[in-house]
Amino acid sequence: PWLALNPLNSTISTNETWTLTNSPYTLTGNIRVSSVASLTIDPGVEIDLNGNFIHVNGTMRAEGTESSKISITGTAATNEGNFILFNQTSVPYDVNTGTGSMIDHAIVYTNPKGGAGIPGYGGNGAIHGHRTGDAGPKISNSTITSLNESAIKLTSSSAIISNNILQAPGTVLQANGTYSAKSVTNNVILGGSQGFYCNVGPPETFEYNMFIGNGSGTGLGLGCTSGLTLSYNLIYGYSKAIELWSSTGFTMNNSSFINNAHNITTLQGEVLI
Repeated sequence: PWLALNPLNSTISTNETWTLTNSPYTLTGNIRVSSVASLTIDPGVEIDLNGNFIHVNGTMRAEGTESSKISITGTAATNEGNFILFNQTSVPYDVNTGTGSMIDHAIVYTNPKGGAGIPGYGGNGAIHGHRTGDAGPKISNSTITSLNESAIKLTSSSAIISNNILQAPGTVLQANGTYSAKSVTNNVILGGSQGFYCNVGPPETFEYNMFIGNGSGTGLGLGCTSGLTLSYNLIYGYSKAIELWSSTGFTMNNSSFINNAHNITTLQGEVLI
């Protein structure tokens, strides 16, 4: 089956479900989920973004299972596409009710370009959070591979990021702005020029993550050190395990450094450990 949509602008304005029966879905244009609508993606569904993007202003729930994962691909040539973006009006995940936006048990493999036409926003991430404030989607139990820049990119956005495998050539998990990821727990972050970066707001919880480098680059680039606590993280195989972009202190508990050229350095190149 083919998802035949306007190649310029298509909006989901009422609740819609993409089902396994009608899978695979190949986008022929950009999808915008309106602020009053919900897009539900059932387990096992296959989606080819095909050079387009999904822009979530309402709710998107892509909830697979361990035995029936959702597949989201997008490698077609494009000037702007091959990503999913949760915008400032999107409905955040609620840990108390389990409602709201989420991507769970999915395999995402894309070559993202651009930022959904948002002025001044560079984009280039497989999954975006854009100005969602102190709440955002839950991204869990998924494998997210970006062929360009970042696997997850947050701009003044929070998100719950747990139990994922993330891989990208640039900054794998990037958090810019006052708000950062709500929690980053139990993830494996592979390669990239930088495993994680934040410049202002630190994650509330950052623990039990494994960063695996390729012999160069930086594991954690920290400009958001004020109030940041790193617990039970493993950082392996980088030129710099941690690079401090800010002189404000942070707390580190029971974390391990293995096979890094330098464990903790400053932006100015001073080696602390």
